[in-house]
Amino acid sequence: MKYLYLIIVIIILTSCKKQSNLQKDFICKTSSFSNTKEVSDFKKQFSIITPNSWKTNLYYDSVQTQIYTADTTKQLSETYILDIAFNSGELHLDDDFKNKIIIDLKEEQLQNLKFKFDTFKEKSCLWFVSKGKKKDLDYYYFQMFVLNSPTDYYEMTTKIYGNELLDERLCESIAILSEMKFLK
Repeated sequence: MKYLYLIIVIIILTSCKKQSNLQKDFICKTSSFSNTKEVSDFKKQFSIITPNSWKTNLYYDSVQTQIYTADTTKQLSETYILDIAFNSGELHLDDDFKNKIIIDLKEEQLQNLKFKFDTFKEKSCLWFVSKGKKKDLDYYYFQMFVLNSPTDYYEMTTKIYGNELLDERLCESIAILSEMKFLK
């Protein structure tokens, strides 16, 4: 009987999803969707898993490949917009870059609330959370830069409008990002 309990505990512990650093920083519970699809960018650099009902657009050019997705069945103040891009180009995640982003945010009339140098899927990253106003709604902007190599990087953003279920929407978007696959 002791072995049966031990086996059950091992199964429970190994079946739990490990939280990413982002999920820990924002005190998010792991979450998952049902009825999902895997979406890859045009250049097959990365993929994400989204609900089947979400509207997704793909874009690419000579320096970027992008997935832009959202739940268009809900009001803008009840959902969020997720934008993930793989960019060609050199990027240095240092204080100079951080300060440049903070200046850019101010120019866009966004107030930086929080930032952190961190790792994402074992790659160096820098993320920001900012707040502003758009169309009489509070607007929250999560932006993360992830170094892939010396010559390319990922830029991931979540746009959240309104204050309703703010933490839940941010955590849901972080869960999607945490399940992202780097394909190359």
